[in-house]
Formats: sequence, C-alpha cells, structure tokens
Amino acid sequence: MPLDDGTTVAPGRLLRCQDCGLGQRVPCLQPQALAEIYRRTPPDAMDYDYDDNCAWSEARRCLLARFDHSQERVVLDIGCHTGAFLAGLPANWQRLGIEGAEAPRQIASGQHAVRIIADTLETVSTEWNGRFDAVALFDVVEHLPNPAEGLGRAASLLKPGGLLLISTADMDAWTWRLAAGRHWYLQTPLHLSVASMPFFRFVARRHGLSILSSKKIAHRRADARTR
Repeated sequence: MPLDDGTTVAPGRLLRCQDCGLGQRVPCLQPQALAEIYRRTPPDAMDYDYDDNCAWSEARRCLLARFDHSQERVVLDIGCHTGAFLAGLPANWQRLGIEGAEAPRQIASGQHAVRIIADTLETVSTEWNGRFDAVALFDVVEHLPNPAEGLGRAASLLKPGGLLLISTADMDAWTWRLAAGRHWYLQTPLHLSVASMPFFRFVARRHGLSILSSKKIAHRRADARTR
C-alpha cells in the first residue's frame, strides 16, 4: 500500500478478537509515523457537503432532538478537521475540537470559531473531564490503535447524561462478511481497526455506558452505484 511520500506498507492481516469483537490490522503503522501523516493532511481531505454526509446530518438531528438548542451547549468533535460539522450546529453552542493536521486546524479556528484543545485524544488534559454535553467521533475509531481505551477516554470528557456520537465501519455488514481483509476500506494503511456492535457492547460494559441507539447509514448520500 503506497503512502503520500512514496513509501509502501505491507497490507498485513485482518484479525478479529473473539472476546470483544474488534477487528484489527496486524501489523500496523507505528504512532510516530501515523502522527506525521495526519499532520500533513490537506484541508480538502474531508471536503463533504453537510447534508450529503449521513453521519453529520444524523448527528445534528440527534443533538437538536436531545437538547434545547436555545440553551448553550458544549460540543467536542474529535478529529474535527476544518470544523465543518461543528459549524452546522446552533451558533450559541460552544464548539471545541481535537485536530492534529496543521492546515485544517487553522481553518477550524479561523473560519468556524472552533477552539482546538489538543492535537490528539491521548493528549487532552484531564481538566476537560466532565465538561461536554456531546462528544463526536466521525471516521475516527478506525484510526485508533486501541479503540476500547480511546472511547473510554472520550466518554470521560462527557457530563453526566452526555452523548457520545460515533460513526465508523461495521465489521458485521454484508460487505465485510464477503470481502473480509480484502475490503476496500483497508486500502489505506491509516485504517487500523474495524468495529462491530459486539465491540460497542463490550466498550459500554467496560466503561459503564448505555447504548441508546444504533443506525446503519451510508458514508454519504448518493446513488447506489456511487455508494
């Protein structure tokens, strides 16, 4: 698998844990190499139309249904990129983000008034624990070398009764059952982990969380051939 700098990475194998249900690429890129790739990510890498991004539009609907949007809320987007998701929320809500890519981070703070609190989830200060009404992770779980630990850290940032909003690939979807380790989603070496509902139930038990709902969505709204 080629990287942007011309180097190649062995595709490795996709293994699934029989205890927690998580799929993971073995071997995978080391944290230092991953951090450098993310740092150079261009702003247009996630240039989505808001309403065509199923995860963003569904999460916004969920938040507006859960919270009175006339009141101030505090929302954190982990891997916020340019802050486009946060920009679509009510103007009186506080918008905070975690982002390690330099150019997208500047757009998030400069154009969308997003306060960046850390480069990575692992480096968020404990002073932010229990501060957020909602924490979102869109297309993030697959980038975590230890998603169970990462989601536990994300949950610790929530106020009591807060929402953790997650979108990621589903290893139990028919496309994964058919393609397994040959799935197109693994064409990038940046995708390390593949979740499933058994995995999320494992995480919920481990960290004292409740799964309120789950919904199967396409990555974006488009005709069947494009999807």
